[in-house]
Amino acid sequence: KYNTRWEKRFGVSAEMISVIYNGVDTDIFSPGDKKNTNVPTVVSIARIDPIKDIITLIEATEIVVQEIPDVKVIVYGSVSVEEYYDECVKKVEELGLGENFILAGHTNDVPSAYLMGDIVAASSISEAFPYSVVEAMMCGKPVVSTDVGGIAEALGDCGILVTPRVPAELAEVIIKLLNDPE
Repeated sequence: KYNTRWEKRFGVSAEMISVIYNGVDTDIFSPGDKKNTNVPTVVSIARIDPIKDIITLIEATEIVVQEIPDVKVIVYGSVSVEEYYDECVKKVEELGLGENFILAGHTNDVPSAYLMGDIVAASSISEAFPYSVVEAMMCGKPVVSTDVGGIAEALGDCGILVTPRVPAELAEVIIKLLNDPE
């Protein structure tokens, strides 16, 4: 429903608007055993682009490492802005997170990528109705995400929302979820 604000802004009456949500194939995206069982792992499926705010996730990882030193944060996604990718790599190096933060690149097996993690994180500064949040939930993964666009609508009560561009808040929820096996 978040996206209907544009139709309403341009004068379309609410009675003329019908929301059709993005579909997710439940034969492909379904719960399964964690593939990376020995290490606390956070997965993010996001292209490397400033709008996905990977820098905030990197900065949150620095905080998480203080409490969970062996945590792995794996970002699966293609590079759409090369300069931003370089900035992310530099930030990982500056913070000494080479063992903890992995820019894994594009994957053709997104369901398996979700199953690599204990939780899924999304740090975007803008979204419409994100497939990554819905797909993660379909894989049975708890989600921590920034509260932007249609994410709250997609997530419902199946995850935790945080303020965009606040690494400490994102880190706090990641720690809370990783420390709670339930």
